[in-house]
Amino acid sequence: SGESVVFKVTSSRLGVISFNRPKALNAADIGMSTRILEQLRAWEADGCVDAILLRSGSERAFCSGGDVKAIALALRDNPSSPLPDQALAAEYELLCAIHASHLPTIALADGVTMGFGLGLALACDHRVATDRTLVAMPECAIGLFPDVGFAHWTREKPAVGLWMALTGARLGA
Repeated sequence: SGESVVFKVTSSRLGVISFNRPKALNAADIGMSTRILEQLRAWEADGCVDAILLRSGSERAFCSGGDVKAIALALRDNPSSPLPDQALAAEYELLCAIHASHLPTIALADGVTMGFGLGLALACDHRVATDRTLVAMPECAIGLFPDVGFAHWTREKPAVGLWMALTGARLGA
């Protein structure tokens, strides 16, 4: 399929959200964030699923973060582009919706799980890591503040969160 995100409901009433941008390591663009939010709300409203699984359609990455390439290109073409604000707003709205959902949410964080991808995993009720899982907040390595709810979700392991935030280090399984 040419879709950047694929949705399905299994016979066991599991709503499956599969990221499908393997060449971009499933970097989430504004369209993906918007479509996932719309589907989450639809499943919450119609009651056709009992839980939601976020996963990758490929083995290399769960989600490498937000699509910073699209944002950089938009800003290169138009320094006043609204895309950065719109993309971040869509990401943050999705993270809040996943975290607040009455449906149990599970992230199968197989492969690269960075930035917004880590935020997605942390927003879920349950996270599953594999021997290929690699987590990081790469923006910290270039002096940016860790966003996507990182500070909120790492309060249970403050030493690890602080270390990741200060160093931008990557953690493997």
